[in-house]
Amino acid sequence: MKNFLFMLTILLTFFTTKTLSQCTNNVYGLYYSLTPTCTGSWETVTTCGWRGEYSNINVVLGNQYSFQSSVSSDVVTITTTGGVVLSWGNGTTTWTATFSGTVRFWTHGANCSTGTGCRTRSVMCSGTPPPTPCLDNPLMINMYDSWGDGWNGATYTITDDNTGSVVGTGTLSNGTSGTSPIYCVTDGCYTIVVTSGSYPSEITWTATINGVVYANGGAGTSTQLPINSFCTPPTPEMIVPSSMNNSYSVCQGILYDNGGSSGNYSVSSDGYTTLYPANVGSQLLLDFTYFNLENNWDFLYVYDGPNPSSPLLGVFTGNVLPGTFISSSADGSLTVRLVSDFSIQYPGFEAQINCLSALPVEMVSYNGVNIGDFNRIEWETASEYNSDYFLVKRSYDGIDWDYVGKVSSIGNSDVGKKYSLDDYRIISTTYYKIIQYDVNGVYKEYPSFSVSKSNEQNKEVVKYIDLSGREVPSTTRGLIMVIYSDGTTKRIFN
Repeated sequence: MKNFLFMLTILLTFFTTKTLSQCTNNVYGLYYSLTPTCTGSWETVTTCGWRGEYSNINVVLGNQYSFQSSVSSDVVTITTTGGVVLSWGNGTTTWTATFSGTVRFWTHGANCSTGTGCRTRSVMCSGTPPPTPCLDNPLMINMYDSWGDGWNGATYTITDDNTGSVVGTGTLSNGTSGTSPIYCVTDGCYTIVVTSGSYPSEITWTATINGVVYANGGAGTSTQLPINSFCTPPTPEMIVPSSMNNSYSVCQGILYDNGGSSGNYSVSSDGYTTLYPANVGSQLLLDFTYFNLENNWDFLYVYDGPNPSSPLLGVFTGNVLPGTFISSSADGSLTVRLVSDFSIQYPGFEAQINCLSALPVEMVSYNGVNIGDFNRIEWETASEYNSDYFLVKRSYDGIDWDYVGKVSSIGNSDVGKKYSLDDYRIISTTYYKIIQYDVNGVYKEYPSFSVSKSNEQNKEVVKYIDLSGREVPSTTRGLIMVIYSDGTTKRIFN
């Protein structure tokens, strides 16, 4: 029995170790590529490889390759580009190439853990050097750093403008200068994007073919690279400025933070952009496809109209996508404002811009009323176009929201409809918001409002004010505040 348990323990240890050693969980993706010269000496792939990323290594059939991490406890795994494991080991592994092509050189921590701590990935090989002739244009990126400690997180990426495919990407890991691999590119238009990194003022670069400079620049730039070809000037990026305001009349494109498509937004930002539909009578649709702000320190505001005095549709921070917004203002506009504090920069956001020829739902009014043990949520539309359903959500603190109910809409109508939904899970003051979805999955979220369980019929209304604090008539359209004689308030939307 003891012998059986002993053998079982050995088998379990063997298979567990084998399973854990073949680590291909992809958190950070590709970082740097190398074609080894196969001189029998170690060659550095990168001095700052993370756990949970890989490098592409170009190999030649029959050559023997050794792959090494500077951290001996690391799990080193070699796979095909399709994910088939070829070799693995702790710290180092050796493999004889069974084909010519590209393999992935992975590094992970113990038990396939991931993280951002730097380690050096190195390759050594012996055998036939890989072929180097380039029948097209041998493009090389020459990288320079004035301080001498590398690019500190900045990277270059070369993209083929015609196909949109990435030709190559890399960085200067350390030192004052370095070169990229040779990229054999055909005649055409390319774009080189160099990100900012931690110290952008130290960075310069040139793009050369056979020693001739075709383009040059610094950090935080996007530069066109015409190779024996004429390139159409790029369309300027639409951004929310770091201060003051700007505007665009547009029905297609992408809106970025003030860092643009390749950089982080600035510290101490407070600027806004107003987007107007280029087609008269249309409504702007803004769909956020990427979002990453410093949580609870930097904020994005979206307004339903031409300026920050327009109704507020939402305030967002962190990395949860804000979603899709459709203007309901008379001019079809939306306003986006970015506010950041004095430290720490994040990548920011991207939002797709489109126009709708008709607003899916024209909302007349919505509010709620307490009826004893339950609240009745009521809303009315003037017209509906491809409307699918409404969601009603509740909150007890105005921050965390849960589901109340779903109400199917009339779909398409020029006369609109009145809707209502009763909620029995209420407290003294309960918050609500209504979200309308169309048949394509696009939705519009209306500003939240509250319903109080107290006897409001016995309270006297002192006045009504708008979002700027001005006293207005009770019939004013939009979001207004009701001020009662006991000092309590309630938001309503007419």
